[in-house]
Amino acid sequence: FDKYIGKIDRASAELAKHTNLAISSSARGNIEITNAYAQKGIALEEIANQLGINMEDVMAIGDNMNDVSMLEKAGYPVAMENAMPEVKEYAKYVTDNKQKCGVRKASNKRLEEQSK
Repeated sequence: FDKYIGKIDRASAELAKHTNLAISSSARGNIEITNAYAQKGIALEEIANQLGINMEDVMAIGDNMNDVSMLEKAGYPVAMENAMPEVKEYAKYVTDNKQKCGVRKASNKRLEEQSK
């Protein structure tokens, strides 16, 4: 498996040159190729707009590169403890992993901050 990582990385870089494509990954060693407009961040923004929610009030939680577009759009981006280091760079807060109830803890932290 590891012998293909370099080829996968090169393929990702080459595919990223196409502006009509969105290239991401949800695990080491895979490539996810979608239309540039088929991203979590765009979907999140559309839902928030339909519900009349300001993006500054939206919290998004992610752990892999396919979550980056969502974290970039959210006013309160959170990364899981087990997130890729690159993903953590987009987060305002890093919560525990799922085994330690990270989503619940992040939600509680945000609610506490908003109630101040």
